[in-house]
Amino acid sequence: MKLLAEKGDADAQYKFGKMHAAGLLGGAGFRKPGDGVRISNKIAAKWYTLAAKQGNARAQNDLGMFYQYGEGIPQNKKTAVKWYRLSADQGNAEAQTRLGLMYEMGAGIPQNDEEAVKWYTLAAEQGNAVAQTSLGFKYANGQGIPQNDKTALKWYRLAVKQGHASAQIEVEILQKKTVEIAEKKCAELGFTKGTEKYGDCVMKLLN
Repeated sequence: MKLLAEKGDADAQYKFGKMHAAGLLGGAGFRKPGDGVRISNKIAAKWYTLAAKQGNARAQNDLGMFYQYGEGIPQNKKTAVKWYRLSADQGNAEAQTRLGLMYEMGAGIPQNDEEAVKWYTLAAEQGNAVAQTSLGFKYANGQGIPQNDKTALKWYRLAVKQGHASAQIEVEILQKKTVEIAEKKCAELGFTKGTEKYGDCVMKLLN
């Protein structure tokens, strides 16, 4: 691995960097007992940079994370955005999600909900559960896109299928809200709560 990395192989450089990475951003799965690899985000950043400059999308994403959080390299959110964008433009779903989050937070780039929605959508369509949840939230609250509870539920439920806990919470909140709105509307239409017609009215609005 090291020999290939030193010869300039971008994929090997990324994997070798991942072997050195530590903490939440680490690559324990890339290491084996007895490898003798020194755990150092500074070393990881060096190899990520070499691979990222050659266009390796995974390295660009991980390097962006290092810059965002100041791991092994001085924190610089603008530079993080640069690397996320390069990776996202190649279709990396995690980078697309992270770029969307940077736009949502206004971190290293001017805050822009429309751009956040754009990148969340691209990642969500690839099955990224975090992006699906974030996109659902945008639809539920009408941030950067017209408010639409049904579409919000669609994305939340896709994330729930992947075991995303916060998406399940959002589904429950939105379902409760939807039922309350339907009940209020039926009461305004003159139906008495507890009657069959009231129940039919609520079910019709919910469906």
